[in-house]
Amino acid sequence: MPLPSRSILEQDVRAKIIKSLGLLYAVPLALLVVGVVGGLVLGEGLYLAAFGVGAAGTLAAVFALVVARMNGRAAADWTRVAVATVVLVVAGLLPLRAELFGGPDLLTAEGLETGVEELRSVATTYDAIHIEHDVIRGQRGDRAVIYRDGDLSPAPGDAAGPDPDYAFGLDEVDFGAVPGLIDQARQRYPDATDVLRVEVTRPRRGEPVEIRVHVGRSGAERRGELVADASGNPR
Repeated sequence: MPLPSRSILEQDVRAKIIKSLGLLYAVPLALLVVGVVGGLVLGEGLYLAAFGVGAAGTLAAVFALVVARMNGRAAADWTRVAVATVVLVVAGLLPLRAELFGGPDLLTAEGLETGVEELRSVATTYDAIHIEHDVIRGQRGDRAVIYRDGDLSPAPGDAAGPDPDYAFGLDEVDFGAVPGLIDQARQRYPDATDVLRVEVTRPRRGEPVEIRVHVGRSGAERRGELVADASGNPR
């Protein structure tokens, strides 16, 4: 009787490993969950693909389960399937950990309101505010107040306060207008790839406060800028 070839033995071993770990059912379920969170909730394109593959794979796995039950076979060890699914989901969502477990997006209305109130708890006047997706930096002279991932780092012992040539009060600025300005910046620059930062400054003593939205762009022009007054009226 001829012995089975090495390739057949390797395939048999792989099949046993997949079955023993519950991966036949865990993989499509994990892809489905990761795809829903990353694709449908956060809008990440790669995860939308994972959702499609996971949905199709889950249907195939359900069909295999039905066939196995009809033939009187044990489909899988569901404890192992559950453990494998959880492990795969956690691994698949690791690239999104900042969005899932970090602080709010500070360029949204809700995130801005939270971040500005945190700055206000330290001081009400600044000479520059720099806002990015994950951090707000309030400059007061050579010291800064930083809000990131829900944590506030106040400026220690800031006795001098902001530079009087550039200082402005938080109440002078309509921060609620920033999300709308971001939308207008994207419309002005259709090739915008990302919002790099928003800056609130007084250019010189006596001049009005300005809001500047900086966007990254594709192609030869690498930057774009939209400038508005403190009430959110663009120039």
